Amino acid sequence: MDKKDRLKLVHWVVEQAKKKGADEASVSFSYRREISISHRDGKLEELSESTSNSLSLAIYDNNR
Repeated sequence: MDKKDRLKLVHWVVEQAKKKGADEASVSFSYRREISISHRDGKLEELSESTSNSLSLAIYDNNR
């Protein structure tokens, strides 16, 4: 999922929340990528990569 797709998703989530009756909605999206490399005796021992995405939604109704 690239940056453009993440932004589309965030807008879609806010739109859906408002369609379902929320006065306002706040969305946070985070993307994380980690790379870990370990060496032993001058040689590559382990190489790992991980990515994660998370989305948080806050819905406000009647100013709450």
